[in-house]
Amino acid sequence: MKNPPNSFKVALLIQGPLKSIGRSGKTSSVDLHKIQSSDVIAYDCRKLISELINKYGYLFEQIILSTWNDEILEFEENSIEIYKFNKDKVPKGDKSRAWIKNPYVSKNNTFYQYYGCIFGLKKIRNDINHVVKIRTDQFINLEKIFNFMQKNYEKDTVLVPKISLTKGPVFEDFYFAGSKKIINKFLDSIISKDKEGILLYSDSPHINPLLKFAFAESKKTISFEEKYYKKFGYGSLEQYVILFYIFNKYFRPFPFEIAKNMKWRGSKFGLNSIWIKDQNDKLNFDFKQYYKKDIWSTHKKFKPRLRNFLKNILSLIKNVF
Repeated sequence: MKNPPNSFKVALLIQGPLKSIGRSGKTSSVDLHKIQSSDVIAYDCRKLISELINKYGYLFEQIILSTWNDEILEFEENSIEIYKFNKDKVPKGDKSRAWIKNPYVSKNNTFYQYYGCIFGLKKIRNDINHVVKIRTDQFINLEKIFNFMQKNYEKDTVLVPKISLTKGPVFEDFYFAGSKKIINKFLDSIISKDKEGILLYSDSPHINPLLKFAFAESKKTISFEEKYYKKFGYGSLEQYVILFYIFNKYFRPFPFEIAKNMKWRGSKFGLNSIWIKDQNDKLNFDFKQYYKKDIWSTHKKFKPRLRNFLKNILSLIKNVF
């Protein structure tokens, strides 16, 4: 395998089932509330993984496949390390998809991915300092990912497929990469319970990781009450400040061309799909404009929104009289 200059050593972590069941790139735009059995496919990932390794394996110092002990399919590949971890060690507390009628998709548990990543991460050699995580069911240009990381990586950041801002900053988890240190810290925050025993801060698998990471890394920087990091804060100005802050500080996008040409369960995303259309080049956020510790401090009698409202009323009265 290739040994890049400047001690830039990268491991590839492939995580997920060998038989992947769900939507594909072609059917990705189908609303989960309306999903039908015809929109769901059972995809055998083994051929795809072999193709990825044959084409891009030379880039990586170590390649790990992290999957589960209940897999029916068997897979052997001499150039990678294959680990089947125990699913029983994953918490069953994530019921965010219980409302989906399709029996296959509704059983998905977002913690399977993060625990699978944590288990796989522990198998990476100590001399390797960076990691690229992808899914078992996606074909992606790993050479462009590797080259971008080698030339553009910012220390202590997590590289993600794109910036998506339809509902504020979200974590797109199809693939991500970074130093082994920051990826481990990020994943550890997601699977950690707080002092109240709460594991899930949001029902959204794209928001929960950001809130968990923010709570672990930035609650001393942003002195909001803890409830705003959790479900209570959904839709609040406080939570938006938290989400923008953590995303702006720690997350950077790969070139969107990589995401645009990715195949998911055998097919590309349609040009009119949300995956393609909901994409931004930059995240513009001036933290100082929205947050001043002396104003947002939770011991204050008035919250900033009420304070500003009263200020505007007083200004209006002065102008009238």
